[in-house]
Amino acid sequence: RTVGRGGSFDYDKYFKGPMALFGGIEYRTPIEGLRLQLEYEGNNYRNDYAGNLKPSTRWNIGAAYRWRGFDFHLSYQRGDTLSFGITYALNMNSFRQTKFDKPPRSLVNVQPPTTMDSVDQSRLFNSLQKEGKFTANAMTLSADNNEVTIYGDQYGYRNHNEATERVGRVLASELPESVKTYRIVEHNSNVPMLETDIDADNFKSKARYEGLQPDLSETYIS
Repeated sequence: RTVGRGGSFDYDKYFKGPMALFGGIEYRTPIEGLRLQLEYEGNNYRNDYAGNLKPSTRWNIGAAYRWRGFDFHLSYQRGDTLSFGITYALNMNSFRQTKFDKPPRSLVNVQPPTTMDSVDQSRLFNSLQKEGKFTANAMTLSADNNEVTIYGDQYGYRNHNEATERVGRVLASELPESVKTYRIVEHNSNVPMLETDIDADNFKSKARYEGLQPDLSETYIS
């Protein structure tokens, strides 16, 4: 089937046209950040958008000074133009998103429910979402009432330690002392992705700073 003809490469037009000489030098002075510049330009300006300019000289001189990320430029161009400019260099990788999250929940002087029957599941799920950025959609209790498993999705904290601490503090204050293990199962589209088991008693002890060097990461495994 005929689809037409393609174009061709104009090799004969590569690197064609009149040549020009241009170049420059830069001198770094003993003054920190100060540089002096001298440039010779070869542009004839015949096809310049501003029109056919006629510079009085092809020599341009300039000075640049760097100070705390700022570059100040002063130059005299074509014998009739004085220019001044300021640029600022920054590292975008050093930017951090501003967060207004409340501090993790304190477990000092907290009175949790005494039994699982008295647990307010609606308040628990709501607190997990607000304070732990964890959307819980199911909760199960083991046959011996010692282990609670929470299923859901962590959508707010990429740092696993921070996410686990916030969720663990909510569970410790909303579940009775009889629960010895908090199991957190994170899933995506109903597929389990990560499981974290928290030793409830050890977690609460360290969260209340009942030790010399409390490290909450020692209280759970993933």
